[in-house]
Amino acid sequence: MKVSEASQFSAAILAKLTTEISGLKVSVRQRRPGLRPAGYAQSYNCFIGEELQERSIGR
Repeated sequence: MKVSEASQFSAAILAKLTTEISGLKVSVRQRRPGLRPAGYAQSYNCFIGEELQERSIGR
């Protein structure tokens, strides 16, 4: 979803969530030449915050 003004942000988030939850397919633009996805040298742990919190309370 693309917005050009801050006032459009909440409507864009609602539309994005509705689309994702409903499972509707949306068209995806082709990648533009010269652009590539970001790469990480190491794998990234999405649960690091939760794991650190559990370690701090002794679980």
